[in-house]
Amino acid sequence: MDFFYSLRPTEPLAGHPKTSASSTDQYSTREIEAVTTIQLFWRSRFPKLQATRTFKQRPEAQAAAFFIALGAQKCATVATRAILVSQGVSLYLKLATAQDTLCGLRKRTIACVDDARVPTDRFDSLDDVLERLHHVDGMLGDAAEKMSREHLAGQIERGSLAELRKVLRDVESAVEKAEDEMRSGREVVDRICEGCF
Repeated sequence: MDFFYSLRPTEPLAGHPKTSASSTDQYSTREIEAVTTIQLFWRSRFPKLQATRTFKQRPEAQAAAFFIALGAQKCATVATRAILVSQGVSLYLKLATAQDTLCGLRKRTIACVDDARVPTDRFDSLDDVLERLHHVDGMLGDAAEKMSREHLAGQIERGSLAELRKVLRDVESAVEKAEDEMRSGREVVDRICEGCF
């Protein structure tokens, strides 16, 4: 059934003779054409609208919208907007991925510590990994603070493109160092876990 079928009147209007609900005689040709036109319009537009909604829920689109909104400030120049969208989006996604990786690695390390099959002499290595992960958490927290709306908006208001580039380079370098630390920590945890199972 289509949507407009449910909108058909079931009771006759005052002064109009009673007709059956299945009959289209109560509608004029113009009304039927209008309904058909509206149905065709929504049938052609709905897939595009649905694809747009789905895309806007993806992290890439949300990051792009975040940086486009930052670049919409009155004091932002075209070059500032270009840097925010071109470098900021990819960096923001790298930071989010690093934070997710950190969370997963921390959970895996703690699960390895809690496992009874892990020999006690390996606890020092796991403790070192947890300390490293704590340090990485601090690095990523600082990087996330630099990528916050307030911090970046302050950089944009200052108007220095060189300072904005430096902030983005600092964040990128912090994320790369964090990834290296997590990679070495993951190798240790993998060795310990593989040796126990």
